[in-house]
Amino acid sequence: MGAASTALWSFGGQLVSERLGWGPTGAGILWSCIGIGGIAGAWAGTLVNRFGLDRVHLACLGLMAGCILAVGSGITTPALALIGGALFGAAYVTVTGVYLIWGVRALSDRPATGLMIGFLTMAVGQTAGAPVFGLLMAGPGAGLAVTCFAALALSAGFFRARRAIAVIPA
Repeated sequence: MGAASTALWSFGGQLVSERLGWGPTGAGILWSCIGIGGIAGAWAGTLVNRFGLDRVHLACLGLMAGCILAVGSGITTPALALIGGALFGAAYVTVTGVYLIWGVRALSDRPATGLMIGFLTMAVGQTAGAPVFGLLMAGPGAGLAVTCFAALALSAGFFRARRAIAVIPA
C-alpha cells in the first residue's frame, strides 16, 4: 500500500500537469482535495468495528487503486482528478488507520511496537515505490506506471487479518 500510494503522494502533481496541463495552482488544488478527503480517515476505527479489518482493508485498497487510475489515466478530466484525489485521501488515511489498528491488535501486549511496524512498513513501501514509479513514468510512460501502481494497491489485499486478531468492542 505504501509503495502504491506514491503514485499520487509523490507524483500526483506531475500527473495532473501532464494529463491536464495544470500548473502549480492546479496541483495545489489536487493536494487540497487529497487533504480534505483524508479527514474521513478519522472514521477508520468505527468502520473496522462495524465491518472488520479485512473488509475495510480491501475496500480502501480498491478505492485507492481506482483513484490512482482516475487521477493518472489518459482519459481523466478536471472533475475526475479532483474527486479521485479526495477519495484517494479518504482511502489512504483510512487504510493507514486500519494498519495501525491491526498492529495494535496483533501485538496487544506491545501496542507501541504494533504502531511502529505499521508506520515503518508504509514508509519503507513509499521509499521503494517512488523511484520505481518515477522510472516507469520516465521510461514507458505515465499510463503504464499508473496501471502498475493501481494493481500494486490491489495486491496488498492478499494480506488478511482473518480471525487471528480478536475484535475489540467499541
